[in-house]
Parts: sequence; C-alpha cells; structure tokens
Amino acid sequence: MSDWVLPDAYSKDLKDENGEPMSKSEFKKRQKAAKKAKEQAEKAAAKAAKPQAQKKKAADDEDLDPAAYHANRLKFVEGRKEKGNNPYPHKVRRD
Repeated sequence: MSDWVLPDAYSKDLKDENGEPMSKSEFKKRQKAAKKAKEQAEKAAAKAAKPQAQKKKAADDEDLDPAAYHANRLKFVEGRKEKGNNPYPHKVRRD
C-alpha cells in the first residue's frame, strides 16, 4: 500500500488510493472502519500495559478437610465481627 491517508472530511473531488473517485458512503465506511481499528489498537495497548493481577492463592475450600474449613470460617466471621461488620446481614430478627 502507498502512503494514502483517509482525510478527516469528505469532498466531492476525493480520490481513493487507486486514484478513482470515492463516494460519500464509501468514505463513511472507511472512516468507521478506521475508527474501529484505532479503538481496538488502543484497547490492546491498554491491555498489554496493564499488569496481570496476581490472584491471591487462598486455600480452596473444596480441598480442605472439614475441620480446617470450619476453623477458617470461624476466623473469617470473628474478623468481620471485630471490624464491626455484620457477617450475617441476611438474618432478620423476629419477635
């Protein structure tokens, strides 16, 4: 391909890369495709620049024996209570 660049605005004497006249609808199609390609390139660059977050490797609940699961759950609930958060917000008191 040559160094042909799509202009910002359409004009009736606009020619394509082959030197042929370009219709307004063709100009709009190319403009839309160029915009989409630019957005995809920006998205890919942002994704490449963003470091991969290392997931905290917590002990899987499925791999633990029941006693260890129970101990971890109690520790979690006590930690929430110490911070002042209700570990069971879905429970409703009844009179």
